[in-house]
Amino acid sequence: MTVSTSPAAAHDRMTPRARGLLLVLCGAMFLDALDVSMKASRCRRSAPSSV
Repeated sequence: MTVSTSPAAAHDRMTPRARGLLLVLCGAMFLDALDVSMKASRCRRSAPSSV
């Protein structure tokens, strides 16, 4: 019994290069979101209270 893989099934897997690129992009987006949230936190603390 032989099992043949179709060309579509061979393209379902990510290459190591694509996986690395995805990791880098996700990391950059995470760090950017963290930076934005830290800046928002700093702005809220430094704003004068209106009470």
